Amino acid sequence: MGALRFIWPAYDAAYPERDYTLLMLCVRLVAFAVNVVATSTVAVFIGRDLRLAWVAGFSILAFSIPPHYYPGYVWYEYPPWYHYTWLFSIVPLAALSGRAASRLSRHGLP
Repeated sequence: MGALRFIWPAYDAAYPERDYTLLMLCVRLVAFAVNVVATSTVAVFIGRDLRLAWVAGFSILAFSIPPHYYPGYVWYEYPPWYHYTWLFSIVPLAALSGRAASRLSRHGLP
């Protein structure tokens, strides 16, 4: 999220206290979603196997659960809907983007 701090002064000002607006939280979720989609897409393109999208999704989820779920990390810094939206969207995003990447790799780009 360093890029957001660099290009968005209000985000940078809100960062130290995690005093984000609704728009800032949504932009964070979109940025993370783009990362999930990119990771699973690249995994499927390189590995030529749709299951790699699932592996990518569950790997990202496994690394995301501890800081989001356990109190003392970031649980209290963000509203609950933010955590649930992020955690429950990782695997479906990975699977859907992996399926799209698999179809593109089989049939070629339009």
